[in-house]
Amino acid sequence: ALSITGNPDQALNEYSAAINLRPDYARAHYNRGITLTRMERFEDAIKDFDRCVRLRLDIPEAHYGKGIAYSNVGDFKQALSSFERAIVLRERFPDALFAKAKTHVRLGEPIESISDLTEFLKISPANLKQIDNEPDFDELKKTSGYRNMLKKLKLS
Repeated sequence: ALSITGNPDQALNEYSAAINLRPDYARAHYNRGITLTRMERFEDAIKDFDRCVRLRLDIPEAHYGKGIAYSNVGDFKQALSSFERAIVLRERFPDALFAKAKTHVRLGEPIESISDLTEFLKISPANLKQIDNEPDFDELKKTSGYRNMLKKLKLS
């Protein structure tokens, strides 16, 4: 609905109507969670992502979306758990790896962050530009661990 109209309020109403008709429709909860996240209504988004994963545990994007929402409310431990679940469900999930690495930085866990960034870059070395453009990694990029990672991946 949002992609068609570009109107988040209309999309929210349409997803809510779908959920009222079929409360067990996991994808509608997921889509409403995405819409709520875009509207910066993170607590509400978390509820929809939770409902989605209770209905269908196998949607990695729902766990990722929940992690993004948790990050935005400052609950980094829950965000980390959500990103980890998304990666278990879809091993090569670059967005979840990137978000997980950022979360580790925010938790003061640089070694874990470098591990996630290593996997992120193994998926595509072109992802290095995304890391370079992320201010959350500025301090990490100054460490020997980060430089060693680039050397091992032959990116330095």
